[in-house]
Amino acid sequence: MPRAGTNLDTPAQPTMAEPRNYFPFTKIIERPWFVVAACAICTVYVLQAATPLRLDDDAVDYLRMAAALADGRPVPSVPVPIGYPVFLSLIDRAGLGASFFFVLANCFSLAIGLVSAWKILGDKPAAARWCAVFFTLLAIPTIKSVAIALPDAAFFGLSLLALWTTSAGRRANGARAVWLFGAALAITAVATSMRLIGVTLLPALVWSAVYRPSEPGSDKQRPRLSVVWVVLIGITLAALLIAVARSYAFPVYAAWTRTYYSHGSIAVQLAKRAASMAKSWGEIVLNLPFSRFRDWGGFFTAAGVASGFVAILMMRRVGALSPSRVYMLTYLVVLAIWPQPSPRLWMPIIPLIAGEIAFAIARRQRARWSTVLAGAYAGWFVLVGLAALAYSSRITFSGNDFARVYGRNGGLASPGFAERDDKSIHGRRYNEEAQKLLERYGRR
Repeated sequence: MPRAGTNLDTPAQPTMAEPRNYFPFTKIIERPWFVVAACAICTVYVLQAATPLRLDDDAVDYLRMAAALADGRPVPSVPVPIGYPVFLSLIDRAGLGASFFFVLANCFSLAIGLVSAWKILGDKPAAARWCAVFFTLLAIPTIKSVAIALPDAAFFGLSLLALWTTSAGRRANGARAVWLFGAALAITAVATSMRLIGVTLLPALVWSAVYRPSEPGSDKQRPRLSVVWVVLIGITLAALLIAVARSYAFPVYAAWTRTYYSHGSIAVQLAKRAASMAKSWGEIVLNLPFSRFRDWGGFFTAAGVASGFVAILMMRRVGALSPSRVYMLTYLVVLAIWPQPSPRLWMPIIPLIAGEIAFAIARRQRARWSTVLAGAYAGWFVLVGLAALAYSSRITFSGNDFARVYGRNGGLASPGFAERDDKSIHGRRYNEEAQKLLERYGRR
């Protein structure tokens, strides 16, 4: 990764006076083989481009829309944002409509997001930023999302790029600030067209434009209101929110949310969401897929609650607000309310959370047992992440055995799916569409 202080960044300011090796993983990260390991993991990600087309319900919907856009046909009415299908259709129209190029595009988006996260965390020690990068690369939601045609990787890259540009604009002055905030607004709009949760970037952008440091490179914040900026951001914000509200997906999402909170009191439903959110976070902390360990649901929830409590204790003195912290808080609020939980929804903020926690660990005096515990956990996370990458590679190079290794009947509905009822009709229609997509985009 490039060093902070280049291009859009101002030089990172020293924040602590501890010795150079105060961070528990510094000595490991400085070893030459560490860079080799990082390159090897990135290479394994790129190799996933050789995978046969992986399908699930969501991927079929996105690819159906992309195929219709590429062919100039009416787009199917599917309650998902249009941005990612448009992106896929552009790849298709360029003559690159194949699983190979979809996965390569995901890898490229992942790289953009990681470089942006590195820049965003530029005030943190290099060891903490490397932890953020590695925890993201080895997190199962990241591994699962890159090898399939879903918008998670693209949104990951765009959202963190928008946040990096916002952070740089906050420290810039004059025309440079105008260009950077304008770029951040544009990237935010594109990110929101792929995932509506992209609107959570707007509070960070507005806050950054209004509360800017008194001097470049300073963290001292003073209100610096500008009528021009208030008007410009207000108009852009209104236009983006109107576009989101008029999208086909928004009323469907709003209906899902209303339906969820209409079943019982709001307090009870929020408590259920909190438990579900803790379980999803527990999946990320343990780096294990709940779908494979359904009998251990209570353990996942307990892990999420315990680790969240520990993280809050460590980060209770986080210092001044920053664009990344405003974004994380806003994003977590939306996750807490949204009734359709999934660990992959956490993907854009995984590097930010990992970087903040690593930084918090670095600032605290540690007993030897806590250092050993942190090392043991890091070893577990890395081991499980490498196993997940190996399993994904096994799917990629499974050849004629793909349908069995990948599961999901190779992306088709399972044989005998709910015979003689409405679900069987859905299964047949799904198989028809999936088969067309396999024939169109399944080539390597």
